[in-house]
Parts: sequence; C-alpha cells; structure tokens
Amino acid sequence: MRRFAVLACLTAWCPAVLHAQEGRWSGAFAAGYGEGAGHAFDGKGALWTTAAGLLALSPTVRGGIELGYHRFNSTVSLIPDAYGPGSLIREDFRRSFWQASATVRIRVGAGRWRPYGGSGLGAYLVHVHDHIRTQDASGAEIPGLQFDQKTTEVKPGAHLVLGLERAGLLGRAGLGLHARWDGILAGGLGSVLSAGVVVTLD
Repeated sequence: MRRFAVLACLTAWCPAVLHAQEGRWSGAFAAGYGEGAGHAFDGKGALWTTAAGLLALSPTVRGGIELGYHRFNSTVSLIPDAYGPGSLIREDFRRSFWQASATVRIRVGAGRWRPYGGSGLGAYLVHVHDHIRTQDASGAEIPGLQFDQKTTEVKPGAHLVLGLERAGLLGRAGLGLHARWDGILAGGLGSVLSAGVVVTLD
C-alpha cells in the first residue's frame, strides 16, 4: 500500500503540485534610500519604492513586471549680491523618475531564509525641474532674470537586485533586506545604488 502511494505521487499527484506551484503569482513590495552617481544624479540621495508581480516559472525562477518610483533630494544653490548688494539668485534643481520593467528573480533554497537575486530591463520616465529665482535687496523679483524649465523624457534602463528574505513571518507574508542598482542606459544621466526593506507575499 505504501509503495502504491509513493508510486502514485511520483506519477501523478506530485508533478501536479509542482506544476501548480510553478504557475503561482506572488508579490514583492520594497522601499528604501539610495545614492546617485553620474551626470544628473551624482551625490544626491533618493527615496524610492517598488512593487512587483511575479509568476513562478520554476521552483527557483520567477518572472514578471516591476513598477517603481525614485525621488531625489532637491539641490538648492544660492548666489548672493550678483545683481547688486542684497540681491540673491536661488536655484532649485529637482529630479525624479518612474520605472516600468520586465524582471526576473532567482530564489535559492526553500527554507525560511531565502537569498535571491534578479535583473530587469524597461523604460524610465525621467523628470527634471530647474527653477531659478532672482530677487533684489527688497525681495522683489528682477524682471527678465527668472527661469523655470521642466523636461520629461523616456529612457531605457536596467536594474539589478540582491536580497535575503525571511519567509512565512505572517502566513504568506515574508520580510527581507533588499539592495538594488538602477541605471539609465542612454543620455549619460547616471545610476542609483540603494538599499531598503522588502515585503513579499507568496
């Protein structure tokens, strides 16, 4: 009887279970802080968040879509007395980008602690806002010396992730640490290296 049960598992039931696991969707939600490098992002910190929907392609490989948002700290530059005593030029430079990428992740091990890595490729919607305000000693704006420019461009980009999660903390939910790199592949804008926490839902 026991041999029959084992044989039934090997020939029918177990493969069906594995197939069901392979077709299962999961989610990953992460947030953290990063530091930029390169022309547009150099030396600037960024808050970020991502959400991914992943389909199990095998016991270790998952593929899906990741959406993300990075918002960099504003850069403020002040130039006093450029147009007479008491005058002030103030520049506020802000950057952010949205991201939509196809992503693949490989999870190693089936225990409670699960290291994983992955990569993705997609589109990055980069937004830059440069605002310059020039005022005289009384605080009034000097005509003809104001500047406000906004640009939004779609650029190809890639990301790499590396993490360690503790699975099954609250039912299907797990919690882990997450490091990532995002790079804009055109226009010389730069990249972001960051770390954060991730919540997974299997």
